[in-house]
Amino acid sequence: MSGYFSISCGSSTEQFGWAIAPFGDDDGDGKPDFLVGAPFAGNSLGEARLYSGANFRPLATWTGRIISSTFGRLLQELN
Repeated sequence: MSGYFSISCGSSTEQFGWAIAPFGDDDGDGKPDFLVGAPFAGNSLGEARLYSGANFRPLATWTGRIISSTFGRLLQELN
């Protein structure tokens, strides 16, 4: 089935995929990239992960600074 893909996460407890948001074209490949939130990843600090829209490879990860702050639960593209 074309048009479907999957991205693996570390653990189901990190709640990877809680939020998904567009991110523009960060890597310059002509395809829009996207953010995926995992609010309980990184020892419950939370993470927002940037993926390539062309090949779905990871481009960057941001980690929260406060335990159980649910960083990555809400994501939004900034213009």
